[in-house]
Amino acid sequence: MKKYLLVLTVFLMFVASSFSLISAYEVGKEAVNPDKKFDYNVKRLKEKIGLAFKFSSDKKIDYYQTLLNRRLNELSYITSNKLAANIENASTRYETTAGQLTEYMLAKGASQEQKKEVVSQIEEHQKIVAGLKDGYDATTAEWRFVMNDYNSLEIYKGKLLNSTP
Repeated sequence: MKKYLLVLTVFLMFVASSFSLISAYEVGKEAVNPDKKFDYNVKRLKEKIGLAFKFSSDKKIDYYQTLLNRRLNELSYITSNKLAANIENASTRYETTAGQLTEYMLAKGASQEQKKEVVSQIEEHQKIVAGLKDGYDATTAEWRFVMNDYNSLEIYKGKLLNSTP
């Protein structure tokens, strides 16, 4: 039994490490996007395993930042390709990841330097999200989903800027 547990642990560590190395940020450059249901679910499972193997606060914050970039890439892909059936989920996942990053940082007492870095990331994302919403008429649900992401980023930015060290 111990042998199987050891093999499983080593396998999960390998999977987690192989999929947590990607940290470069390029809008729209995800290999797997939400419109590919099975592959996307596998991707998300690998991300969750990767997060579970981040044991320090700094590593988790870095990984959440990577995930936030990925969620923006996915949202950009969905909006650019006008995949309306996927926009609600992509938008919700993006907003949720931004919230998880913010709440984790506040709960773990992130440094002012880390907060500034994430605020800068959020400001860059806001510029991109503002452009994504411009691809839709302001009376559509798609526009509202993307606008909600923009507004949520503003709230999370305020929480980070107004928190005490």
